[in-house]
Amino acid sequence: MDCYQIAFKQRQPCEKIRKETRESDEADLTASLLTMSKTVRALISLRLAGIGFHSGQNEALLLLDPDMPIAARDLAEKLDVHPQTIAKRMDPLIARDFVTETLDANKSRKMMLQLTDAGIKARDEIMQVHAAINVDVLAMLNEDHPHAMLEELGELKRSLAKRLLRVRRATNAES
Repeated sequence: MDCYQIAFKQRQPCEKIRKETRESDEADLTASLLTMSKTVRALISLRLAGIGFHSGQNEALLLLDPDMPIAARDLAEKLDVHPQTIAKRMDPLIARDFVTETLDANKSRKMMLQLTDAGIKARDEIMQVHAAINVDVLAMLNEDHPHAMLEELGELKRSLAKRLLRVRRATNAES
């Protein structure tokens, strides 16, 4: 049924029907994205628990490099979390010898994080979990061209990240 048929049945202007449909579709998209995000996070958390990790530790391990130490504050910024959150996530990883923590030679109070050999193996396990979920999700899609859809999702992710940055800057400027 097209807009004109619905408008005729409901005795409302077609433009009003279009606007309500757009708003409804936008709300449905937001709700769907939120639900999918929660579901994927839950899947990842369950699979990570199966290999001895908590949610959030995976993202940190994936960003750490065995050859390039990174400041804890910089890692927090990349993960978009508070520096104290990084400390909480890193403590168990340091205790399990997946990550080393050292003081920066140039700045005595700056903590540097670096992946160990054991951390590389752990990171590989985490990458396998992510790959398995990726395969599962792609198998669920009824899509002839999944790469094109992934490119569109990547563009959407970048656009949303830019918008979030602008909103945060505006919010910080106001306070």
